[in-house]
Formats: sequence, C-alpha cells, structure tokens
Amino acid sequence: MKNIWIIDDDDIFQFVMKINISRILNDVDINFFSEGLSFLKTVELVKKNDEPCPNIIFLDINMPLMNGWEVIEKIKEMNCLDMHKTKLYLCSSSIDARDLEKAKSNNLITEYLLKPIDFDKLTYIVNN
Repeated sequence: MKNIWIIDDDDIFQFVMKINISRILNDVDINFFSEGLSFLKTVELVKKNDEPCPNIIFLDINMPLMNGWEVIEKIKEMNCLDMHKTKLYLCSSSIDARDLEKAKSNNLITEYLLKPIDFDKLTYIVNN
C-alpha cells in the first residue's frame, strides 16, 4: 500500500488531490496536514515508533505559520525522514524563478510541481 502525505492549507487542493489519487490507486493511505507544524509532529511520532515513512510527500510552499522552505529545513535538522524511501514534491502556483532554482539545488526535493498538478503527471508520480 502506498502512503502519501499532503501538506497544504488549501482545502480545495487537498480535495482534488484526494479524488485524483483515489482514481489512480486503489490501495492508498492519504494523510492531510493543513500546516507544517502538525506534519512535523507526526513525522517525529513516526520516527519514534519506528513506523514506515510516507512514500510520497506533496508540500506546498506558501502556508501560514511555517512555509514549505521552513518545513524542509526542519526535516533536515531533525533528520527524521529516510529521503531514499520518501519522494518529496514541492508544490506551488508560483512561477518565481528563484523558487524553482532553490528547489533544484535542494537534494531533499524530488521535483518542483506547478499547481494545479496535471493528472498525467500525478499518475506517473504515484505509480513510480
């Protein structure tokens, strides 16, 4: 079973992702987080309890309290995810070239995805 985590404060994005991922995979566990702090607390529990990390994380850049870049820095500091087993996709509606370059230079980020995420692209990501 695939385990996918989505960290995004946009309820509509979460809903669309849930519907689309469920259309692609039958055997999937999707967890949603509206902000980075609750995500990081859950990651700590997963590591502490020696539970499996998610296969895929979709992380929004622009969120209240803690943005996606800050979440990534905390993941690095905490060394809490096995990034050989977890693919992290940074998601944004921003076409700011600085965000794209920053994402390319960060080894934790698998890919920078523009919202809305194309269904064919999403299919490829969750199936591989």
